[in-house]
Amino acid sequence: MSATVTVRAKAFGDRRLVRLAELAGYAGGDDEALGKMSRLWSLCAELQTDKPDVREIRACLGPRGEEHLVESGLGDDSRRDPTLDAGVVRVRGCDECDWAGALAEQRAREEGGRVRAETALRDSSGRFVNERPPDVQLPPASDHSPDLGSSSDLPIPELPDLGEIVQAEREVATKLSSIPARSRDDRRRKLFGDAWNYACLKHHELRAEGIDSHARSWAAMPPASSIESQLLLSRINELTEDDAADFRAAGEVIKNRVDVAAAEARRDKTLRWFIPARMWDAKSFAIAKDLSPAQAAQPRRSAKESAPEQPIRKMRTF
Repeated sequence: MSATVTVRAKAFGDRRLVRLAELAGYAGGDDEALGKMSRLWSLCAELQTDKPDVREIRACLGPRGEEHLVESGLGDDSRRDPTLDAGVVRVRGCDECDWAGALAEQRAREEGGRVRAETALRDSSGRFVNERPPDVQLPPASDHSPDLGSSSDLPIPELPDLGEIVQAEREVATKLSSIPARSRDDRRRKLFGDAWNYACLKHHELRAEGIDSHARSWAAMPPASSIESQLLLSRINELTEDDAADFRAAGEVIKNRVDVAAAEARRDKTLRWFIPARMWDAKSFAIAKDLSPAQAAQPRRSAKESAPEQPIRKMRTF
């Protein structure tokens, strides 16, 4: 289902909508333009981006929709904003949506985490260290240099207790031992999000190609307790259960599974089976992960073609 968006009162009568209706030739005028823009804003909220694929914009606004969007002032491209790559169009108005604010906060937190990771203390193996070992406290230097000829006059520094050093080392070792487990869980969560979003983008791509364009949209990120989430988490756990698991390789396996499903959808001209319950099902996943998208795109063989040819039996005559 499409994401819910709220159209603010100032959108009604906006001259940019009138301009969009004139450029695109909407028979319903600015009211029709507002409806189509609401559909585009809803898609942006569902994808959580203000720079959707150009094909998605055309699906909402019609042919040359991205050009009309920029010319009407409701969008930006590289000509208006040099920071945008060529061919990328940013939809205006998304910055007032709730998801955009939440995404900005998330990016700010990620940037803060990146800065903290770059400036944090690390041990010789590169792992984070949350505490420094206790420093040796030396007494303040004397104003007068001691007589080097007499060793009894030299100040003797007070060394920390050996037990305190051992205890501090144990505390640091305990904290370090818990870091890999947390990092592993974080990588699993990131792999889950990447897999779900990639399948969502593929689903939108297939709909934009005209394959079941009226099919139900791929759902946004589901709750962890849902059946779809549990299925995907089970597949991720199977691929990363080893302590030396390669998360990059696991991601490639999941990406191939989605690409195989997309190839099957193009072959059969339907999104009937491009759904989370089938995508992450154990049996379907096991079969698809050993296929390539090119193999999945091959036409299905009929039962008659797949059946082995029976030898001709000669009947004995009398």
